[in-house]
Amino acid sequence: MRPCKDASSEATPSDGTNRTRLHRGPVPSRSPGFSLVELMVVVAICSILASVAIPAYTNYVNRSMQTDAFGVLMLAQQEQEAFWSDSANHVYANTIGCLPSFCDEAGDCLTDCSACGKTSHQTPGGYNISVISANANSFRIEAGKDVNGSADTIFITESATSPTIKNPDAIKSSILQMVFGH
Repeated sequence: MRPCKDASSEATPSDGTNRTRLHRGPVPSRSPGFSLVELMVVVAICSILASVAIPAYTNYVNRSMQTDAFGVLMLAQQEQEAFWSDSANHVYANTIGCLPSFCDEAGDCLTDCSACGKTSHQTPGGYNISVISANANSFRIEAGKDVNGSADTIFITESATSPTIKNPDAIKSSILQMVFGH
């Protein structure tokens, strides 16, 4: 569409008549920028992407923290076996502080388990590691954490080759859980 010209700048037609158009002012041009509809479409697309990406990232972080707890449990299992071999009565350590990697005091815990007051160890990922039961024949060590309102518990025993997850769905996340807390 061509912009309107005012009457004074319009040329006289070739037939000699002087016809003028009424001046209605300049034709409004579209201002630069985005319309509300365009912005709403962009916000909708970003919301859809976020509803998929945020739970996926949260699950990734939770799995990495769980993997860290797996490693700590495997270390505790190895140290339990070493503790059993080194003890005179062949018993497993009854507290996590009796194991070398988890002992805070200088050597007392390693020689006398009753001197150790440390009953749990927290991993950087927030899992609390503790010896649930231990005797001459068996032990059970658990790592527990509250994830999105569900208890994520991992345990290992003397006969296990790798840790076992009690509630595998605890670390899974969805946008509905984040928004509504269920």
